[in-house]
Amino acid sequence: MRKLFIITLVFIAALPLWAQPQAHPRHAELSPEQRVELHVKKMTLALALDAQQQEKVLEIELAQMKNRIAFREQLKKRERSEEKLSSEERFVFKKQRLEAAIVHQRKLQSVFTEEQFARYQKLQGYKRKQLREKRGILKGMGK
Repeated sequence: MRKLFIITLVFIAALPLWAQPQAHPRHAELSPEQRVELHVKKMTLALALDAQQQEKVLEIELAQMKNRIAFREQLKKRERSEEKLSSEERFVFKKQRLEAAIVHQRKLQSVFTEEQFARYQKLQGYKRKQLREKRGILKGMGK
């Protein structure tokens, strides 16, 4: 009986470790435009953008953010209706997302110099790797 009590106590104490991580509160405080502006400032520091490049990148990133918000709204509507995507619809959504990414990359490539674009791609690869590792850790916690 005592062992059962101890096991139950340990399980209850460990429950918060399995809780789903909450979104960082600072993201809720900033508007999408403010987040884009901060993102462009970070890019300016990392890539040594001049004022003209900074303005063009800001326009590109604002358009990208609007598209991202619209895409999220579509997904939320789907989730609310509890209607599952068919394989064809899933293919179309993924294809649209990839086409938008290609267009975004080409726009940025037209603004950056070759050296800046190479540095940008290197930074993006590093960020993707970090995100995959973070998601892998979070997925492992739920199991």
